[in-house]
Amino acid sequence: MDILFDSNVIIDAITQRDESNSGAKDLYLKAVGKEINGYLVSKQITDIAYVLRKYVDRDKIKSFSLFLCKAFIILPFTKQDIEQATQINGKDFEDDILIYIAKNNNIDYIATNNIRDFKTGSVKVLKPDDLLKNL
Repeated sequence: MDILFDSNVIIDAITQRDESNSGAKDLYLKAVGKEINGYLVSKQITDIAYVLRKYVDRDKIKSFSLFLCKAFIILPFTKQDIEQATQINGKDFEDDILIYIAKNNNIDYIATNNIRDFKTGSVKVLKPDDLLKNL
C-alpha cells in the first residue's frame, strides 16, 4: 500500500501534540518499519523541520530530516507540480500540490489529520485511524 503522508501526520506522530490522535504515530511506525510504503514530497522535509524547531534543537532536526529521507520514499517537487496543482482549486494550495503529486505517482492514499481542506478526487484521503482500519 502506497501512502503519502501530510506533514501534520508526521508532526503529530513525533510531538504527540494531539493526544487523541494515536493513529498518526501508529501509521508513521508502519511506514518506518516498511510495513507500508510511506511517501513524502521533498518540500515537506523543510516544512516539518520548521515546525519541529519549537520542540527540539537544530541538530536533532537535522538528524530527523536525514532519518525521514531514509525511512520514506521522497518524491520530487517541481515547477510542473505547482503549475498543475493550480488547476485543482481546493481550499489549501499546499494540499492541492500533494494531491497532484500523489495522483501523478499513483499513490493509493493521502494520510492527513485535516481532510476538510483536501478536494477529493482520484486519490483517497483518510485520517490515520481510518487508514489503519484499511490495512
